[in-house]
Amino acid sequence: MTRDTGAILVVEDDEDDFFLTGRVLRKITSSRIIRVSSGREAIEYLAGGGPYGDRAAHPLPAIMFLDLKMDQGTGLEVLDWVKTHRPADHPQIFVLSGSNEPKDRELVRLSGVTSGYIVKPLTADHVKEILAAAPRR
Repeated sequence: MTRDTGAILVVEDDEDDFFLTGRVLRKITSSRIIRVSSGREAIEYLAGGGPYGDRAAHPLPAIMFLDLKMDQGTGLEVLDWVKTHRPADHPQIFVLSGSNEPKDRELVRLSGVTSGYIVKPLTADHVKEILAAAPRR
């Protein structure tokens, strides 16, 4: 198991995909894994709004894995929000998508706020590489 880098936020609306992602993360890291299931909820979490105002209970994540295609606020909307609001302490963002479409990759790249694009499923090798380079919080 690698070091704890701080909280990891997984933005995923599909239960099966979250189960697989969470399983890989728990095998590799002791970091706290937090899940939200929509882009809107991710923005509220990052902004510290609503039920996420208590940062002791809902810490800012060091790393975020973000699904692109969700029903209630897409991953691209989250990236637009991060780009517009530029929170001082925003996490490293890795898009974790089922899409390998060049158009999606380009839209993510143009956001300018991501650290990587991973086509599902997340693997142990992905996580090890990300955690090795992640700053400690």
